[in-house]
Amino acid sequence: MHFDTPLTVPILAPDKGMKLSVGAQLEGTSLVTADSTKYVISCFFRIHAGDGATGYLFAALSTKVYIQKVLNNTMRVYLRDASGTFLTQWRFTPSVAATTDWHHIFVYADGTSANTFGAWDGVANGSDVTSVDGTFNTGVDNWVISGTTAATDTIEASIAHLWAGPVDRQLTMDDVSLFIRDGRPANLGSDGSKPFGVQPPFYFPGDSSAPGVNLGSAGNFTSSVGTFTDVSESIKV
Repeated sequence: MHFDTPLTVPILAPDKGMKLSVGAQLEGTSLVTADSTKYVISCFFRIHAGDGATGYLFAALSTKVYIQKVLNNTMRVYLRDASGTFLTQWRFTPSVAATTDWHHIFVYADGTSANTFGAWDGVANGSDVTSVDGTFNTGVDNWVISGTTAATDTIEASIAHLWAGPVDRQLTMDDVSLFIRDGRPANLGSDGSKPFGVQPPFYFPGDSSAPGVNLGSAGNFTSSVGTFTDVSESIKV
């Protein structure tokens, strides 16, 4: 007799997130990562200021990978190859002008097919203006939270449950529920391995007491500028 293994539904994570002060930034160097052809970026965030300005929530060396707020207050997730060619340019449509609202973005970037997709607050949204096959240059050793590695374009925001890493299978919209459930952060496990059974390079739940501690495998972010404080509100989109 054969019994199918039931799908494990992730439980909710406790409310945890950190607010970045004006000009705050975390940077990690000599991190251990690898190039990939299937990559996931997931993050809860709230914008506090900077309407009409560019800012980066998360970025790799030479902006090979990044989450960006652009001048019209929409969000984008871009990934390039080693030569700097854009392979994925995912553009979300909602505006995120400074507000009390939390949001969640999710992008599954697939460099081997046209299966890249994005979700905004758990619902399919946006489009890829590039969709070029190739290998994402995610194997760089210098990454930052807030701004770029040139210490510019920082962003005054709160973040929670930032997760980024490669996956070994093609994802679908159903997989978004591994990260967001009923509008709130799902429990990703103590090291971020719960969604796919493998520890990702990056997992920052948002602990302001140790903001640079990366629960993923790439290593900690050891350089910091500015202040980081606990968010006081419930994290729910």
